[in-house]
Amino acid sequence: MGVANNNHFHGTLPSELGQCQIFMLALTENKLTGTVPLELCRNMESFRELHLHGNMLTGTLPDDDETSMSWSHIKGRVNLHDNLFCGTLPAAVGCLTSTNGIALSDNDFAGPDPSKLGILKNLTNLHLNGNSITGSIPQQLQSLSLLVQLGLPKNQWAGSVPSEMLQLLSFL
Repeated sequence: MGVANNNHFHGTLPSELGQCQIFMLALTENKLTGTVPLELCRNMESFRELHLHGNMLTGTLPDDDETSMSWSHIKGRVNLHDNLFCGTLPAAVGCLTSTNGIALSDNDFAGPDPSKLGILKNLTNLHLNGNSITGSIPQQLQSLSLLVQLGLPKNQWAGSVPSEMLQLLSFL
């Protein structure tokens, strides 16, 4: 377990973190900058949780097959909120099929709707608020039957709320 929350660490995430066999990486509320190293994103087979929120991490998250396979092993939560990430939501997010919580809020993720999230059947918490996601709210989110928290505000959604979503929202 790698836990170093609420310190004054600064600088970039070392690529050597990708060589560590740890179950949880928690480096929240520090002053870390730069991008998430590709080596780390491609070597998360031992990870159960990833917490990097509340830093100043930037750039896009890797979006390739090797990263997607690695992320599929994460079973707990993925908290990347309150950073400066940008670009579209990577395909790797759609591979978090065992994950129960994803927090990507308060970044600058953009692009079309995150319909790939509709296959994440174990999600209980999904937070996408405070980004620049465009398009309509995906109907695929209605299939998230375990969801108890859904955060979608402060994006650039268009159209109306899908009627199927209203049934889901009545249980939230």
